[in-house]
Amino acid sequence: MFNWIKGKTKKALCIVAHPDDCVVFAQAFIQEHKNLSWTIVYLTADSASAKEISEHWNSQGVATEFLGFQDKIPLSNQDDKVAVLSKLIETQLEFDLVLTHNAIGEYKHVHHVLLHSVAQSLPQPKVYFGCGYFHNHRSPAPKESTRKPLLEQAIINFDTSTRCQYYIDDKAKEIL
Repeated sequence: MFNWIKGKTKKALCIVAHPDDCVVFAQAFIQEHKNLSWTIVYLTADSASAKEISEHWNSQGVATEFLGFQDKIPLSNQDDKVAVLSKLIETQLEFDLVLTHNAIGEYKHVHHVLLHSVAQSLPQPKVYFGCGYFHNHRSPAPKESTRKPLLEQAIINFDTSTRCQYYIDDKAKEIL
C-alpha cells in the first residue's frame, strides 16, 4: 500500500542523472506540488555541485541524496542498471510517486535513458519529464554581472514558467 491510501503525507521521489537536471526539468513540477514531501536522488555529482544543489533544495525543504556514480562513466549496460536500482532501493524504501526522465532521455542522454529504464522497474506511479526545454526555454539576462558557479547561475536564471510538460500516468493522477 502507498502512503496516500493510508492518509499520511504523500512522499515523492525525483530521480535525476545530474545536479542541474532537477533545476531544468523538475523544479517547476516540484514547486507546483509542494504538498508532497520531496526527495531528489542524483545519479552523479561532484562534491562542489552536490553541496551547492543540496543547499538550494534543502532551503526549500527538499531532501537530497547522491548515489555516487561518476559522470564520466557511460553507465548504459544491464549491470549498470542493476547497480543503480540496488543503490536507489537502499536509499529510498518508501515513497508514493516517482518523477524522472522520459524514455528518450529528453535529448538522448545515456544517463537519462538509464534512469528512465530503472524507474520502469519501480512499482510506484510515475511522472516523466516531457519538457521541450530546448524549444521553450528563455534565457533571461543575468541578475548581476559577477560570475557565479554554473549551478547557481542555472538556479537563478532558469525560467520556471517555461511551458514544461509532464507525462503523468493514471495512478499518478490519482495522487496529484
